[in-house]
Amino acid sequence: MQGFLAFSAEGEPANSDMANRVITTLREHGASFLNEIAAQQNAPPSQVAAALWTLMWSGRVANDSLAPIWAGRPRKELWQPGRRRAGGWVGTAGRWSAFPSVQRDISSEETETIARRLFARFGLLCREVLWLERSPILWRSLYPVLSRLEWRGDVERGLFVSGLSGSQFALREATEELMRSQSTERPVLLNTCDPANLYGASSPFPVRVLGKEAYALRRHPANFLVLKRGIPILAIENRGERLTPLAVLTRNDRRTALALLPQLISDISRSKSIRVKQWAGKPVGSSAVAQELEALGFMYEDQELIYYRSYIQSEDA
Repeated sequence: MQGFLAFSAEGEPANSDMANRVITTLREHGASFLNEIAAQQNAPPSQVAAALWTLMWSGRVANDSLAPIWAGRPRKELWQPGRRRAGGWVGTAGRWSAFPSVQRDISSEETETIARRLFARFGLLCREVLWLERSPILWRSLYPVLSRLEWRGDVERGLFVSGLSGSQFALREATEELMRSQSTERPVLLNTCDPANLYGASSPFPVRVLGKEAYALRRHPANFLVLKRGIPILAIENRGERLTPLAVLTRNDRRTALALLPQLISDISRSKSIRVKQWAGKPVGSSAVAQELEALGFMYEDQELIYYRSYIQSEDA
């Protein structure tokens, strides 16, 4: 979860007075646990957790682990007396730290370091990718460094992805992977926050539903896309609650895309079940995919279909 770049945007407006105070505390006292920050501010942990969540998604603070991302937005009721897990939100477990502000010009060497880190993250760089990262480095400052990397033979320049800006630089391994993705029919499950995802709200490419208007698919850790040959064919929201086909799917395409759903709970740190409520905006229990989900191990509960991790374990046993 530690931030990818060593710099964050100076002067980025804080979302609240509490957010400003939390940033100040972290810069004065260093990495701290949530309860330590709350004690410094003489504020309820639930209020501090809400500020940390906002700061985390604006790229200004980081936790020791990915747990707060998967946990979702902290809610006040998580700190109510009598809850089984003390502290309520998993963000109480790790230490929080603030990224330093950019208060000086960044040298050419530092810009090259940032460029290499961006390549390690995305594989391909252009204006839209830099904007997606919300990097403080401007494209006009990065472009000469990228050109030097090309002259050295470290990266390649070309038009690798249609629809993105013409000036694109990529690692050789990335271009090879792009070619390979066009030659396979196997669908891929991709989190909307994955650096490889360029689709969705606030992304270079909108998600479209069967050729209609853009579909507002947020970049959120609970949202996923199924891609086939690099094209999104199925949107998965809120860990599987809502499934939206994004193209006219053959029966085989639909089956292979749905078969990826159990991957959502393959990690024991995540939810233990998938509850599908909707298919294409309608109750899934009366949809065309209900029988296909049943064949995968989903079970009916009223008009919803649920898949339990214990079912996976019983099959593997």
